[in-house]
Amino acid sequence: MEHAEVEAYQAILKIRSTLSSLVGSKFKFKTNLGRCRVHEAEGYIKEVYPHLFVVYYEDTPDGKCVSYTYTDVLTKTVEIFHCETGCHLFPWIN
Repeated sequence: MEHAEVEAYQAILKIRSTLSSLVGSKFKFKTNLGRCRVHEAEGYIKEVYPHLFVVYYEDTPDGKCVSYTYTDVLTKTVEIFHCETGCHLFPWIN
């Protein structure tokens, strides 16, 4: 593996580890849907799997679960913020 690939792999492991420790916690999620569309909502980290994690959004009438990959977080397709402080959960991601 090249150096950049190793760094990306280590970053994904760090993201997965952090989210694993926060299962059940509430956060604000900002999702880039493309074409200048952004979805912002509060939700709970419901489950964490080796390649993706599941978020439960309460703001939908039927209680919607959405899955994201750790690469989505690394590429800022999904950004996660603390509800109380508004601080980014992964400020080290450029």
